[in-house]
Amino acid sequence: MFAELTHTGSTCAMMNLSNRPLPLHVLRAGDFTVPMNDRLFTRAREYEERFWKDRKGLAQTHEGMILFNIFYEESSRTIASFAAAAMHLGMKVHSTQNAGQTSSAAKGESLPDTIRIMDGYLPDILVLRHPADDGAAVAAKFSAVPVINGGSGRGEHPTQAHTDVYTIEKRMGRIDGLTIIIGGDLMNGRTARSLALMLSMYRPAKIIFVSPLEVPMGSDVTARLTERGISFTETDDLRSALPEADVVYWTRVQKERMPPELYGKIKDRFIIGQQQLALMPEHAMLMHPLPRVGEIVPEEVDHDPRAGFFEQAHNGMWVRAALISSILDRTLYAP
Repeated sequence: MFAELTHTGSTCAMMNLSNRPLPLHVLRAGDFTVPMNDRLFTRAREYEERFWKDRKGLAQTHEGMILFNIFYEESSRTIASFAAAAMHLGMKVHSTQNAGQTSSAAKGESLPDTIRIMDGYLPDILVLRHPADDGAAVAAKFSAVPVINGGSGRGEHPTQAHTDVYTIEKRMGRIDGLTIIIGGDLMNGRTARSLALMLSMYRPAKIIFVSPLEVPMGSDVTARLTERGISFTETDDLRSALPEADVVYWTRVQKERMPPELYGKIKDRFIIGQQQLALMPEHAMLMHPLPRVGEIVPEEVDHDPRAGFFEQAHNGMWVRAALISSILDRTLYAP
């Protein structure tokens, strides 16, 4: 259970298993429970507080251990967040950006072969971003070290979901009972999918999916919510949804994952500026996984106290530090 996968077919992994325990992979938001999240979030808060009180002591937590970032797609926040988290814990970091164009993958090397090679360099954790929906799951089958899914195609981005839920709890004090809008390009947005899947383990009052009709939330996600008894609605009318929202989670249109004609048709349909803010309750929070590319108007939104996306991004570093540490001390999936 919880992605402690076997290593059939991986000579490198089988060799390393003689002196390494089975790795604790992080592949899916649905592999977690509320108690697991609570422990993770407690550690994230502790690490943030400890940084300001005892930075040198924090840097001895996993001193000398190694984290590899292997990113086949562009990233700035996620790759830097993982790197900073690891370094604050005393780890050494090696990062590869755009691995599909700048590594042996450009010559045709398969993902399993790349993972086998990286595995042999003896890192303690691999963080992978890959354009295939099952990229992280494939990597985990061939790795003797923990693989963290740093974003897989249209599939999932579980550590972003942890960041998002942590941010909501930190700002709002709870998840249960909240009305949460998840909006934008929901068909292609892995952060929206992972957040909805992670919210399914809580008891929000309602989730409102707001998107152009062409890019709705996936049926697998809505089926999961139905199975868990979570109330949700789907609409393309942002203005009608905003007044009842406690949290508005907005996302960009994924230009790289759709035909140009569709992107041109929907890219300007859902923009949040001053008029939309005026419809939100005063206590609400506006979130975004970033980058934003026009769907939130900076000069109209950034000064508003309801804007929480930069706080959200900064929280991600501490959540990922807690995640890394919980993997290395093998408490992540404890009952």
